[in-house]
Amino acid sequence: MNFNWSFHSPDTTICSICGKDALGTFSINLGERDYDYFKCSGCGTIFQNFTDPDGTVGGYKIGYDQNDSHLKFYVEIGYGIGSLIEPLVMVFAEPKGRLLDIGCGFGIVVDLWEKIVNFPSHGIEVASYGYAGKELLNTNISHKIIDASSHEFFGKFDVVYSSEVIEHVGDGLSFAKNVSNCLTNDGVLIITTPNAEKITNANSDQVNLALASPGAHHVLYSPESLRAVILSAGLRFVSIIEDNQRLICIASNKEIPIINKAPADRVKQLVFDYLNILAHSNHEWVKGGALYRLYRECVNFGEYDEAHNYSQHLDSLIGWRDFKTILHQIESGKELIKKIPCFYGPYYYYKGIMALNYYHDAASALSCFIRAHEHCMAWKEYLPQFAQEHTELIELISYHTKLSLKLTIEEVSSQIGRLAGDISI
Repeated sequence: MNFNWSFHSPDTTICSICGKDALGTFSINLGERDYDYFKCSGCGTIFQNFTDPDGTVGGYKIGYDQNDSHLKFYVEIGYGIGSLIEPLVMVFAEPKGRLLDIGCGFGIVVDLWEKIVNFPSHGIEVASYGYAGKELLNTNISHKIIDASSHEFFGKFDVVYSSEVIEHVGDGLSFAKNVSNCLTNDGVLIITTPNAEKITNANSDQVNLALASPGAHHVLYSPESLRAVILSAGLRFVSIIEDNQRLICIASNKEIPIINKAPADRVKQLVFDYLNILAHSNHEWVKGGALYRLYRECVNFGEYDEAHNYSQHLDSLIGWRDFKTILHQIESGKELIKKIPCFYGPYYYYKGIMALNYYHDAASALSCFIRAHEHCMAWKEYLPQFAQEHTELIELISYHTKLSLKLTIEEVSSQIGRLAGDISI
């Protein structure tokens, strides 16, 4: 993988949002192919000029592909449930009303809305994620591309939600109009999408790669261009919130109060309530992904007793397979996803933190960190476009490896000193 920030194409393209020229700004090389990006000189929108191959949309194959290895990744570690819920909590102190989730993926928000919020919901997803979610979560998902007639087919909803979808669509103006048509008169539209302004050579390549997503993201919006697109759909009140590397758009035909930062305690409650439901799933990916997320959050919050309980369940699910030998035999990203739990490397980082802070066992922590480093580095090598969580942990793993090694040496030295004293007596 290589970013070329000095890329300047002699070609230009016209910005579909504001009509001004878009000039070549950077290029990404992934193996045998270069992906060129153009930035609008007016509104800051970034375009990747490509045509979806037949049978695909925005980098995803239409229909159910049971051999889609990325599905396992998404379920086990890919979806960020907190980031999915936060935009909803910004609008609703207590979420309510009929919800339509467009591009719902596996159906996490659709399922949570039914089981935790206790209001009707419906999801739309044409890729494998939606077929699998409908089956494994037993939730309400249709497989129809949103179009001008969708509001007649699905009806009107109090909340229309679409997370990280509009960037996969070549014609964002039509998409915004079609999703807005599915709102009731006072309904609320919530859209999230990567922030084009956050792509910069000051970032790591992994962060920029996740934002740009070659071959998947057609359009990356700036705050200005996203506002323009939603206003063009006919909604009167549009708020754009810059949330780390993404934009959150909240729009309606009525003025609504918005909390710019979702209350962490409310988000946590919804996350834990729902993940504890998934943790009782009969499917290994669903159960494992839920247990890993619960364990990770408990460790991050310092709730070590609860983390210990989740770890026991997760260890029992994983079993004691020789993943070290399996890892050394892997030769591709697909093999890595298929043969080893996708959360395995990060999980062992958090196990190392537990060993240091809860069990006070530096030697065990050292073993965990070494294992975590090996697996996270494999993800960085074989699957850089999906390895953001793994890659972000590598520096922390290295630090804690050195720390646990130092503590282990000190503990061994102390034990040798005590033993020597006993012998001399």
